[in-house]
Amino acid sequence: MDKGGRRAGAGRPKGAISLSTRAIIEAAQSGGETPIAYMLRVMRDENVPDARRDRMARAAAAYLHSKLSAIEDEKDEGDETAEVPDGGI
Repeated sequence: MDKGGRRAGAGRPKGAISLSTRAIIEAAQSGGETPIAYMLRVMRDENVPDARRDRMARAAAAYLHSKLSAIEDEKDEGDETAEVPDGGI
């Protein structure tokens, strides 16, 4: 009989919201407009100066879009010879 370690199906499911996080979300929504809804409203308002709309778009993007992860270069690091295409000098 195993006595510890990782078990299949154990733990919190991915994407589950804890009770404390759920309480924070509900409190924010019950108080009126959430911060992200405010940022989106300002961003979409054509009567607001463009500089402010740009700042709101930049701030909201962090919550709506994931950041790109770093991608490693596939080129061999030890190979420093330049390839010349056919017909090259």
